Amino acid sequence: MVGYVVRAGEPLCRIGSIGERVKVRAAVPDERICDVRTGLPIEIRLRPLIADKPLTGTIMDVSERSVTYKNANVFMAEALIPNAVARSPEGEPQYRLKPGMTGKAKIVLPGKTNYASIYGRILYRKVRYWLY
Repeated sequence: MVGYVVRAGEPLCRIGSIGERVKVRAAVPDERICDVRTGLPIEIRLRPLIADKPLTGTIMDVSERSVTYKNANVFMAEALIPNAVARSPEGEPQYRLKPGMTGKAKIVLPGKTNYASIYGRILYRKVRYWLY
């Protein structure tokens, strides 16, 4: 981008390291943020790359402030995930996770099954609708 004018405070580039562990950011909807905290396990699925098994890690940080992502109010949870390694023909490790990749994340909540939490939310919404 020759001739591009950069204003004060604008980033010039983004530098990231690809190694054995990668920092992943997952968007948590604002109605579910009260259930999420550091230390919870997280599963990441990347469809075209690693479809058969999820990558697992632990949530290291949950943002204090919400952001707008895909027209929704979300909080960003950061986790460290071990990077999947494939071997090149020369025998050198090639990391499969790259910056900017997208996928689906599932945060595993202790003591709650998915069905119980879904039906609990539905019941709560119905009761709240009837009371107000």
